[in-house]
Amino acid sequence: MSGNLVRELKGIFIAIGISFFVGIIIIIVTSKMPLKALSSFFLAPFSSRYNLCILLTTMTPLTITGLAMSISFQTKVWNLAGEGQVYLGAFMGIVIGLQIPNWPPVIAVIAILVVGFLVGGVLGLLPAALRLQWGVNELITSYMASLIILPVVNYFLAGPMKMPGAGINTTDYVNKAFILPKILPACDLHLGFGLALILVLV
Repeated sequence: MSGNLVRELKGIFIAIGISFFVGIIIIIVTSKMPLKALSSFFLAPFSSRYNLCILLTTMTPLTITGLAMSISFQTKVWNLAGEGQVYLGAFMGIVIGLQIPNWPPVIAVIAILVVGFLVGGVLGLLPAALRLQWGVNELITSYMASLIILPVVNYFLAGPMKMPGAGINTTDYVNKAFILPKILPACDLHLGFGLALILVLV
């Protein structure tokens, strides 16, 4: 292996190790039953097929978001708008999905994904523009952009776009044909997991 690849892999394993160490310390400090908490945290996801399925389902959007963040960090741009970008992109994907209920499913899914990705990307343009134009620190502006977006989206979910009669903040359902096919019928793991793996390789 080349020296660059070895250094990159070493950095990855160091980052993973530090993450595990910090997580363990937090659990020990905050939990009344740290051993049980650690066991649940590390072993429970692998204790059944259903738990593993939930883990992979939750991991899918986090993986794609992490990839986006890693690109920013490799260019020394400290983008902290990831949460807001995902939130806004997902919300706008639903908005588009509700507007095109009769579109062919394949075209509709592509349109929803493209809109979600583009809207999330556009939110990242704001701190970038402020940095390029006036030299404003993107660490602050990207974090502020994310903080602003979350309550705005929540307003629409709890108000104008809330499904009538719903007990929680939820929109109307999109056409079921637009939902990505499930990989495992036992839970909600879908083809988006495959997309995430492809993006990791890319």
